[in-house]
Amino acid sequence: MGLLERSRTPRLLPGTLARHDPGTQAAFRLITDRTTRIKPGAEIVPGIGTVESRGHTPGHMSILIASNGEQALVIGDAITNQLISFAHPDWKPSYDGDMDQAVVARRRLLDQATADRILLLAYHLPFPGVGNVARDGSAYRWIPEHWRWDL
Repeated sequence: MGLLERSRTPRLLPGTLARHDPGTQAAFRLITDRTTRIKPGAEIVPGIGTVESRGHTPGHMSILIASNGEQALVIGDAITNQLISFAHPDWKPSYDGDMDQAVVARRRLLDQATADRILLLAYHLPFPGVGNVARDGSAYRWIPEHWRWDL
């Protein structure tokens, strides 16, 4: 199977990750009594809340941080490639568990970041993985922040 799978058949987990699911579920059962489940849209503490971004994995959430009139969005695995995720947000990488929902989540996050000028923090983008998003026709453009060594 190539990087992009054109199938519209939703899967719970990508095939390469399915073998990890039983072990992951067993590990979570061991710590259930020491955890608190949170839902999308919840405020964890003042200024830090969750944003629904399922699609890459079931239950995936991003974290929205607000302080002094500024916002940052930690997007986790919702955006996974500097070129493809922005220029072709409707493409469906085979590693997204529910490819159609991943497209919806990706577009919603990119629209929100563009409209509200929210700084993105992205694990899968080149260092430092921090920047802004601009509209580019029907797609988007990643505008990375430059690392400041003088802090």
